[in-house]
Amino acid sequence: MSFLLFAGDEYYPMGGANDFKSKHETIDDAISAHDPTEHNYDGGWANIFCLDQLKIVATFDRSGWAIKSNESDMTK
Repeated sequence: MSFLLFAGDEYYPMGGANDFKSKHETIDDAISAHDPTEHNYDGGWANIFCLDQLKIVATFDRSGWAIKSNESDMTK
């Protein structure tokens, strides 16, 4: 599987593909790649998009990471 990490500041998103950060083979690698210290306002926001499922499978906000429920094993 392939996972795309999108992230930005909560109040100043660049929008769409401009918020793309990196591509990863596992959801865990994508989560690890997000550096909340580079964003203002409690670490900004982040979304992890699964290219195989064509949907957002994890989100980050000031509360931390939330993995979308009912997903198959996405770490392999």
